[in-house]
Amino acid sequence: MSIITTDGIIRDGMIIVQPNYLFNFNKYKYHELEDKVRILINSYKNILFTVIIDFKKVKISNINIMKLKKLIQFTNNSFPDRLKYCFIYGLSKLFKPLFKIIMLLLDEDTKEKIIIRKNPLNDSIIAIS
Repeated sequence: MSIITTDGIIRDGMIIVQPNYLFNFNKYKYHELEDKVRILINSYKNILFTVIIDFKKVKISNINIMKLKKLIQFTNNSFPDRLKYCFIYGLSKLFKPLFKIIMLLLDEDTKEKIIIRKNPLNDSIIAIS
């Protein structure tokens, strides 16, 4: 099963990807997750990624914090400057602590590429404090 879904269409040198909301981190060993991400990113050489995550669709039971943390660090170190934007929607009180942990793992350039909105139809920006 793929971690990320995409329509495969490249627009203006970038591709839009979303997490596979049915993907369960707990069913895979860390090295399998790393391999899946490496294969995906390497299959789109010299292409920037725009990531869209709707936390209303994420199941907390499918997330393994330690594996996610290592995967973010791996992606940040192995594929610098491949992220164009990351749009975050539906960040509930349940996910704010998790998101704060994730933000601590990111470098300043990556943090500036993250745009947090209440929902896809509303352009109001929310704070993570």
